Amino acid sequence: MLLDFFFQQWHLFALLMAITFLLAWPHVLPGAVRRISVTELGRLQAREQAVVIDVSTTSEFADGHISQAVNLPLETLKDDLAKLNKYQQRPLILTCATGARCNKAAALLRGAETGQTYILEGGL
Repeated sequence: MLLDFFFQQWHLFALLMAITFLLAWPHVLPGAVRRISVTELGRLQAREQAVVIDVSTTSEFADGHISQAVNLPLETLKDDLAKLNKYQQRPLILTCATGARCNKAAALLRGAETGQTYILEGGL
């Protein structure tokens, strides 16, 4: 009986599997970057001494940034990766003015094999 239902409604099961995959893939793939909320940011900073890396331009950083954030502008991030060595054992949280540059920064960091990396949802 259950098998008959499965064969009659196979498209619903296929849809369920696709949705499950899309929800799970950021947590399963090695090196995947997860987006976090401001609440999770505070928790990671308090419990795991996470480091906020602001990839905004220097002038945007001067206009406003998260307390204790490290400014490594996206334009120079590739050359400044060595500066992140001292944070290797700590989670990195990427942020910028709008959140748009964080994906590019995350791709650079993934290639550099840094520790766990997160992106602050929505930017500043």
